[in-house]
Amino acid sequence: MKKNSNLLLAAIMLAILSFSSCKDIKPKEVSMSNMNDSINYTLGQWQGDAFKQQYFAEDENNKKMEAFIESLDKAYNNKGGDEMYDLGLQVGKYFNDQIKNGYFGDSTLIGDIDMVMVGLVNALNDYQEVITSSQADSIVQTAQMKVHSKMYGSPNN
Repeated sequence: MKKNSNLLLAAIMLAILSFSSCKDIKPKEVSMSNMNDSINYTLGQWQGDAFKQQYFAEDENNKKMEAFIESLDKAYNNKGGDEMYDLGLQVGKYFNDQIKNGYFGDSTLIGDIDMVMVGLVNALNDYQEVITSSQADSIVQTAQMKVHSKMYGSPNN
């Protein structure tokens, strides 16, 4: 689900960029001639507001916002794209987020990028001498359930 949200978010922001240049972050008038235009603009506005509050609230000189828009513009203009590079970037960002915020949103589950990379490479090489894929699934599910129970209470309550 999070992967779909990230992809939707990227698509929305990329659509917004088609209306603007990365060098110009000033508001613009826009004409919405059909429902598709309205939906696209509304989703962009909605997501932009969330970004403004979450990431740019204290960005008084708009430097962070300019860097963000420039990065989005660069991604948008990468039409040919390297699928594996893009996938690596997406996975890397996901792991960074998990490490920074704690696994499954639990700050006590601290990430170790070296260990993550060893596990990732071992799995890609089908090396299952440390733990098997099914054991890994079971461990992750158990950890997620414990975190969820701790954060939201037991499902039996």
